[in-house]
Amino acid sequence: MKMIASIVEKRNGELHVLLIPQNYLTGNVKYPHIGYKLTPILNKIRLKNGLMNALLKLYKEEKLNCHDLSKVLTSDDYFEKDAHWNERGHEKVGKYVSEIVGKSVQK
Repeated sequence: MKMIASIVEKRNGELHVLLIPQNYLTGNVKYPHIGYKLTPILNKIRLKNGLMNALLKLYKEEKLNCHDLSKVLTSDDYFEKDAHWNERGHEKVGKYVSEIVGKSVQK
């Protein structure tokens, strides 16, 4: 990732990484996108949020721009029976990304 950021920087750009949460990390969902064997420990997984936290820590240490979309999305932003974003989810992420790009351009 650092190599990609270096290439982007040489071209006068700025790399931003968006961490996209699984639907079950945004709240209670009827159909969590997770293996059925893990469903009984879903609350424990939500509390630890290990992978997301590890990535956020790594990107911070590497001084890379990283954005945790679990702060933007809610369980209502996913289709009920599908782990993909619905129209509302796309709209929220689109607005968030446009704010990031806007700040980058203003620099």
